[in-house]
Amino acid sequence: MPVLGLIIGLPYFFRSPKIEEPPKLVTAQDFVDYSEKILANKLFGVDIDGNRIEVCTKALSYLNQGLKLDPNNAQGYAVRGLVQDCLNKYKASIFDLQKAKNLYQSQGKVQDVKLTESAIKSIKEKYKAR
Repeated sequence: MPVLGLIIGLPYFFRSPKIEEPPKLVTAQDFVDYSEKILANKLFGVDIDGNRIEVCTKALSYLNQGLKLDPNNAQGYAVRGLVQDCLNKYKASIFDLQKAKNLYQSQGKVQDVKLTESAIKSIKEKYKAR
């Protein structure tokens, strides 16, 4: 599933007006999906508890747990790269997105590689403008 930019938020924006605590996260993908939901709701301004830093830190915590379970989860690195950007951590953001890109390449997921490259370019331009 593509996970970059506006793409990550649309399904969650229309499905869930508020994040609730997860019932039970077991697999790496459970953690990644829940983190993506947290980030998507924050990006789209859905009313969730906490400020940007608190929300993105919470998402980062879940992503770290998921990536411990599956260190080859490309989607996890892509979402974590966006979360790192949310936390204004440029180097960590680029590192995670590059890792996601490399994993997507090794999996033959051409569309996800392109989306990840686009996110990397966008983040580099954003920080260059500062």
